[in-house]
Amino acid sequence: MLKEMIYKILHEPYQAVIKKKKIKERRKKTAKEIAPKIILALIPEYGNMGDQIISVAERLWLEKFFPNMEIVEYTQTELEADANLSLFKSGIKDNDIIFFQGGGNLNDIYLKAEKIRRKILTDLPSNRIVLFQQSINYGQSPKSLAIKEKTSEIYGNHKDFIICTRDETSFRYAQEMFPQNKVFIYPDMAIFLLDNFPQKQTRSDKIALCFRDDSEKFYSDDELSDALAFLQNSYMLERIDTHVGHGVTKVQRYEEVTKVIERFATYRLVITDRFHGIIYSAIAGTPCIALKSTDHKIVDGIKWFKDCPCVKYVELSELPTAAAALLANKDIYFPKFGSSFDDMAKKLKKELKI
Repeated sequence: MLKEMIYKILHEPYQAVIKKKKIKERRKKTAKEIAPKIILALIPEYGNMGDQIISVAERLWLEKFFPNMEIVEYTQTELEADANLSLFKSGIKDNDIIFFQGGGNLNDIYLKAEKIRRKILTDLPSNRIVLFQQSINYGQSPKSLAIKEKTSEIYGNHKDFIICTRDETSFRYAQEMFPQNKVFIYPDMAIFLLDNFPQKQTRSDKIALCFRDDSEKFYSDDELSDALAFLQNSYMLERIDTHVGHGVTKVQRYEEVTKVIERFATYRLVITDRFHGIIYSAIAGTPCIALKSTDHKIVDGIKWFKDCPCVKYVELSELPTAAAALLANKDIYFPKFGSSFDDMAKKLKKELKI
């Protein structure tokens, strides 16, 4: 009898503490299961460092403005391999928020990512979904117009889909194509890093030539070579690219992006027809001359830098004058874009009801 009393006195309070602790842990686990998370979908694993720097900036922006939300990433490779997106959808709750990778693939050329976006929008009508900043461009062929019409239909059918664009032409395009959706315009997400990367002060006398080698290339190699001849006697010209020629995983991307920024930082001047060639230059603090490509990415995108004396958009015939001016300029200054991304977070949180 005495033994039972002692056991009851000593054991019951202990059991009550254990029970209380288990209830607290269960509530915590349940709250975590119920809490919405952020899904960052279509992250690249290929070697285009323009798309890679976008994914780095998107992740950092989400961490800054949604600090209490879990962020789960799905690469484009993973989603392509997921038949009917069954694995992806099994991990999504109705209150999760999906962000699609931004870039320049909302068009009639790069359809792999577009097909996945369409599938997710169709199969997950209850989720809040945001498309990070995109350029939009479609041709006028019957095939292109059919692709455009299908995209317009599927995007418009989703009642909680927000579309962000990164240039004025794409913004107008989106307003026309997606009248049922909310449409915003903000700088390319990679520009978010401009305020967050220390700029190098000591540079070589080398000039970097960062040119496209695809269907978006406007000037031929011969035209570029002739236009650059005036620099060859005074400066070492070095060809570089924002495509590294190998795959880049989620684990590797921060290091690989940093390497590219640091390389751009070693040059006295960058001449490029790549939009992210401009952005890498700006983040690195290196003056840059931009030449046109076949679409509106450069012509429109350069407007974000209209007040920056270290970034110039020129016709090929104006290249010698622009290069001489930038090489002589000692006052290297790049604008800050923090307020744009603060405003973006404020507006999206309002629309997403967070």
